[in-house]
Amino acid sequence: MNNHKAKSSDISISESGLDFHEEMMLAIFRQFLLAYTDATQPHWERAFEISITVYGEANGAYAAYGLLRILQAVRSSRRAVFRFVNPCCENCAVNLSDHERHLMRAIRFVGSGDMASAQMEALILCDGFETGATLKAIKDIYNSSAEKDAVFDD
Repeated sequence: MNNHKAKSSDISISESGLDFHEEMMLAIFRQFLLAYTDATQPHWERAFEISITVYGEANGAYAAYGLLRILQAVRSSRRAVFRFVNPCCENCAVNLSDHERHLMRAIRFVGSGDMASAQMEALILCDGFETGATLKAIKDIYNSSAEKDAVFDD
């Protein structure tokens, strides 16, 4: 996992078409990712704080746990670093890295039932390695009633 400076392949979040729930997932993902690279700050706690603030006391922990499981699956499959945007940098945080974009697209495609496109995004996301655990973790967000209600219930 690696936070990075903006690259030409990055796009702004506003141009990405992410909806509210996807933007919140990204914010939580970024805190978890930052925790892997910077153990000196309470980023794990911040991820759960965001999730609880957005999804409430009852559902926030379920949502954060489900999203963490997705990252753990990606981490176990990838061999190269995962580039993400540092959420602590205001100028940077408005952008979406190419790896973040593939992650969010995989989630969106699973949610819409387009498993062929989800598989393609997961292959890129996992560097061509095993995608099964990643796709299962994403599906679980939609299939686990507690996690689904936590993340997608308005």
